Amino acid sequence: MTVETPVHHPPSGEPSQAPAPQKRRFVRGTAGMVVAVLAALAAVAVAVVLITGGGGSGNSSANGGTVTGAKNAKFTIAYPKAWRPLSKTELAKLPGNPLTVLQRKDGQGYLVIRLEKGTAPRNLTSLAPGLTRDLKQRVPDFKLQSSRTVKLKAGPAFYLSYTRKKTGAVHSVLVVPAGKKTFSINTVSRGGADKVARELGKIILSFKA
Repeated sequence: MTVETPVHHPPSGEPSQAPAPQKRRFVRGTAGMVVAVLAALAAVAVAVVLITGGGGSGNSSANGGTVTGAKNAKFTIAYPKAWRPLSKTELAKLPGNPLTVLQRKDGQGYLVIRLEKGTAPRNLTSLAPGLTRDLKQRVPDFKLQSSRTVKLKAGPAFYLSYTRKKTGAVHSVLVVPAGKKTFSINTVSRGGADKVARELGKIILSFKA
């Protein structure tokens, strides 16, 4: 069974939609991948506190740059000059064992990358029902915006975006297959921050593994 949510007017900054995947049966292991992806929200929750609590530090390079993953989790992702990667010391303080966290210097946006256990299902849209259901249970003010398959430099990925009714924060969750590995990318930004959303969209599209 496949589930896709049609999106007629995708918000600015969201990745472009990939061709619809071939229909396949529900893949065993989907529930486990949903649980793993939800575990990444712990680090994102910390980011939300930081965002709603004020700005971040601004001590990074003025030219932006690229983050490269370690040998056991190879990836690259580019970020603009308004962003910076958290240091190893800062990462160690966050739950969820994130590989990388990118922070907008003014504290208006965060992006968290994790390596998940197991492989993603072939039919990526099979993640939609379980992930949406569990997010509704975990996030009382959850409001779904869109869910679909998108195309990154790394290849097809599952994308789901939602907003928080109380805080207005905008979140996205991506599941990115990379051979036998699976990465998750979680983002959060202030509602109405269109420039930040566009920057996040470009950062996400640059992800390669």
